[in-house]
Amino acid sequence: MADARSAANHVLSQFVAGEFAQIYKESALGFKQFGSESDFVTQYKKTRQKSGELRNPKETRYETRPGNNHVLTYRMDNERFIIDINLTFARSTSGKMELTGLHEHDEPKNSK
Repeated sequence: MADARSAANHVLSQFVAGEFAQIYKESALGFKQFGSESDFVTQYKKTRQKSGELRNPKETRYETRPGNNHVLTYRMDNERFIIDINLTFARSTSGKMELTGLHEHDEPKNSK
């Protein structure tokens, strides 16, 4: 659990800093099969330009799933949205916790 939280905090700090290429490079091979590095980086840079920097990450949920996957859910925001982001990690054969999945749900702040 501590290793998964540490890995999640590392990825979140990269998101806040806009280090999208580094997130991709450090992720698991299976994560990279969903698309290219340039597509990943372009998508998140566009989002950051339109909506502002991510801020105020707070863990709202932690679970361990079958296969020893660790899913951490965080709520954060930017200028336009409240964001729930799920980060999934698994231990690689080298022992490092790697990002294997990322899913986010954005809700406009003015929708309430």
